Amino acid sequence: GMYHAEIIAKVGKMLGGVTYGASVDEALTHFELAIELVSHSPIAHIEFANGLYLLFGDKRLDDVTDLYVKASEMKAADAMERLDIEAALAELE
Repeated sequence: GMYHAEIIAKVGKMLGGVTYGASVDEALTHFELAIELVSHSPIAHIEFANGLYLLFGDKRLDDVTDLYVKASEMKAADAMERLDIEAALAELE
């Protein structure tokens, strides 16, 4: 998902689609699949939030915030997930 989101954010929908095959729909599909597969993973929620912000900016800020909140409320399975949770908390400040 982030591949598509970053390309679209950098070069736009039209050029990103023609040159790299990137699309908003594909980005959202990949992010949603990641959440479905690893719903317990803070980084999946954080990356979805980051991607939404790249694609839509403030238009989807409520969704971005909700994803950071979900990530921040998760229980860490290891040290890396603890860092991810701390990153989500920092985004909410």
